[in-house]
Amino acid sequence: MRRFSLVVRRVILWPGLFFGLLGCDVPYYWHLAQGQLDVLSNCEPIQQFLQSDTVSIEVRNKLELIQETRLFAHSQIGLLLTDNYTCFHDTEGLPVSWNVSACASTRFEPYTWQFPIVGKLTYKGFFEEQLAVTEQIRLAAEGFDVLLRPVSAYSTLGYFTDPVLSTMLNYSDVRLADLIIHELTHGTVFAKGFTDFNESLANFVGNTGSIMFIKSRGVADEVIQKIVDEREDDRKFREFINKVVADLDSLYTSTHPDERILRERASIFRSAQSRFNRLRGNQFTTNKYDFFLRWKINNAQLLSYRRYNRDFELFERLYESEGLSLSKMVQVCRGCENQDNPWDCLRKKLNVGAAG
Repeated sequence: MRRFSLVVRRVILWPGLFFGLLGCDVPYYWHLAQGQLDVLSNCEPIQQFLQSDTVSIEVRNKLELIQETRLFAHSQIGLLLTDNYTCFHDTEGLPVSWNVSACASTRFEPYTWQFPIVGKLTYKGFFEEQLAVTEQIRLAAEGFDVLLRPVSAYSTLGYFTDPVLSTMLNYSDVRLADLIIHELTHGTVFAKGFTDFNESLANFVGNTGSIMFIKSRGVADEVIQKIVDEREDDRKFREFINKVVADLDSLYTSTHPDERILRERASIFRSAQSRFNRLRGNQFTTNKYDFFLRWKINNAQLLSYRRYNRDFELFERLYESEGLSLSKMVQVCRGCENQDNPWDCLRKKLNVGAAG
């Protein structure tokens, strides 16, 4: 009860701080406080939850895997071990929250929101879907490309206890391990104001660490090979999208009027989809990225993808330079999180030039 009371006090006191700083944003932060309080107050300790005879074997196995992943992430990767993912919250089949991001339609310039504590972010989260839809409509009316997506998990960066959500239990073992390691990375390394750095680092650590974890469980070689094939497709798709973004960026930096840019960007994107359709049968092992053929040109969606996949080669180089040790790599990144620019910090440590 003492621990819960502390959590409640934090939830109640934080909005008070926000209201004093933000004035007209009181309704938004009040809804965040209410949403977070609802999650925390309806979060049952996993050890207690597992004592029920009604828990299925499948659910039990997933919850035990999460606990194994936490311990592995701490002992083998050096991620901070807190009370995160030690309680269970049933979302009743719904996303826990929704994120909205936006971007100018004629250039890669993300819309940003300023928040207390965490600083500038390129997305805004909502616990109520209708509030997210309202924000989406507002931004679209102002001419932005907008992306609204459901959230499967999020990190409160150690301010609250992050729960295991019932929707997570539908994931495969490797995807679930990836997710837990990803979110624990956020709680270990966080560069204020650099969303791309935080998400791409967590994505790299989650991808790499989850394979290490699955291998440590002694799974069959064919299972590992399937995961490796998927990760190779991830790499190929990153390279493909980087080329698409570069082609669009070249258009966006031109002096053409907006009307022409909008026409030509649609043509570039259609050509990219046709090119991918030709490549996927020959160069991709899985059909994981076939959804790209259904995408509509949307700068917010492209930036959202890049946000989780930026400069992976930099993290790969750092990982190799640290002797394929994720724990050493994470420590280097922790040393860069408070620098003026963590990307520049990493490049300096690796003695590579700045990105173009």
